[in-house]
Amino acid sequence: MEYFCIFLAVCVLIAFLFYIQWIWKDYYVYRKETRDSSISMDDEMRVTHTIENALRSDDVLLTSLSLTVDGKTADLDDLIITKNGVFIIIPYVGSYSRFTNKKMRQAVRRGKRQLYVLHKYLGLCGISIWLKFCIFVLDCDCTKKSRRYLFQPSDVDRIIHSKGMQTLDRSTINIIYTHLFQSIRMSHEEDRA
Repeated sequence: MEYFCIFLAVCVLIAFLFYIQWIWKDYYVYRKETRDSSISMDDEMRVTHTIENALRSDDVLLTSLSLTVDGKTADLDDLIITKNGVFIIIPYVGSYSRFTNKKMRQAVRRGKRQLYVLHKYLGLCGISIWLKFCIFVLDCDCTKKSRRYLFQPSDVDRIIHSKGMQTLDRSTINIIYTHLFQSIRMSHEEDRA
């Protein structure tokens, strides 16, 4: 009986430690995402201005979009809707090094999270389309061509205007824009309340 009580106490202690680790992991991920997503407003404006210069007359740009699906929130800085697909552009300031730079890996993780939330949100609206995220690396003199990383203003034009996995017609673009614009309007109304 004495050994059973000791065994039970050890089991309860182990379960408690796993529970604390689980809570700490969620808190740590939340802190890391909020801390690493801090990029100056000037840098965000520079990226937005670069994107605006690359847009054509039938392209749509949405900025500062906040979406929440299944308890997961994503703040999308720049979202572009073109006939070639929907693109999330993530601004990043720092050196370009895919495997060694911790901030670059965090930007990729942030992009995947935003892509997941946007895909789920559009799925709830009955829209199933091809989505892509790209990271715009500011102040980088790299001349490498990449499908995920954008270094020059010409890279933005090349990525968003190259034929994608599917071609969206004007009505689909309008439906996507309407659903996302309603989301923006609802979030601004909640901020005012």
